[in-house]
Amino acid sequence: MQGISAINTISAEIVDENGKQALPGEGRLKSGVCGNAIKWAGLKMTRRLKKLREKFGYSYTIIGVGGVTIPDDFFEYRNAGADVVMCATGAMWNPYLGREIAERLKKG
Repeated sequence: MQGISAINTISAEIVDENGKQALPGEGRLKSGVCGNAIKWAGLKMTRRLKKLREKFGYSYTIIGVGGVTIPDDFFEYRNAGADVVMCATGAMWNPYLGREIAERLKKG
C-alpha cells in the first residue's frame, strides 16, 4: 500500500425541517453527504492515520479529503498530518481554489 484516502462521503438520512425525505426520488432517504459538513470526519481520520503511521513505522501517504472549500481547510489538513490534500466539492464552488492555495504556499 502506498497511500490512504479515507473519507469521500458519509451516508446519512437527508431530511427537511419536517423530518421528511429531502431529495427527490424513491429510495433516496439516505445519500452521501460531502463538502464542509464532513470536514470534521476527514480531519479526524487524517489524525488517526498519522498516529498509526508513527506508531507502527509505516510509510504510506495520507491523502486528506473532505470539506476542503477554502485555503485554510487545506492548511488544516496539512497540519493534521496529510501529505496530500484533495478537494472536489470546494473546487466546484470555487474553480480558483487551487490557485489560491498555491499563492498562499508561495508566500510561506
